[in-house]
Amino acid sequence: MDLQLGKMFCIVSLCLVSTLQAFPTRIIVIRHAEKPIGTIPKVSLGNPNPYYSQGLTSEGQMRASYLVGYFLGIPQIMPPLFPDMISQNGAPAINPITFIAACSTADEESSFRPLETITPLANALFPNDAATLITEYDSQNITQYLDRPLDPTIKTDIAKQTGTVVVCWKQGLIPGLILDFGVSAKNPTYVQAFPNGKYPRPHPFDLTFIITYDTEKPGQVTDFSVQKQIPSF
Repeated sequence: MDLQLGKMFCIVSLCLVSTLQAFPTRIIVIRHAEKPIGTIPKVSLGNPNPYYSQGLTSEGQMRASYLVGYFLGIPQIMPPLFPDMISQNGAPAINPITFIAACSTADEESSFRPLETITPLANALFPNDAATLITEYDSQNITQYLDRPLDPTIKTDIAKQTGTVVVCWKQGLIPGLILDFGVSAKNPTYVQAFPNGKYPRPHPFDLTFIITYDTEKPGQVTDFSVQKQIPSF
């Protein structure tokens, strides 16, 4: 389907399992991949090619491809991020990736980098369905994220999922996003990961934030961890 610049949020809903609980087992948050360095001219809605001027660099495109193996594993080369996210010995995955969310900014830059970053993973998981499972959220109902809770519609969508949810976001909004997913601002890992509540400098592209929830108490955080995307491309 066509992407619309007037939309702020794009959610790739990949729900292929029945709802067994009221909340995912884990939410994994990443930043979008590498972007051009320096100031990029503002893009108006009338620009015929905003997607390319606000997309990823060649290195960013490499990272987007690398993330497929990072999450799902590459046989004989690297394991999946979590073994329970993939099928093992013919048995179905215990906590498969069931939902992928990506945002595009509401400012004039109209960046599609988060969506571009996570699309290869969506295509790898569901090659026949990923492009048709995009739900768009009206930017009129959403402001920049730092000063307000997550859009309730998106929270409702995520709360319906099971297994693993993957979220690809803009770096400046990630600290607030993680708080809204239930992590305490006093959590030692959160304090270390986000000095003064801000995304760490020099704003790395290779961090993965993992929120784990109690399987018997949906929505209750049991662990928050941060890791680098290693081995990298």
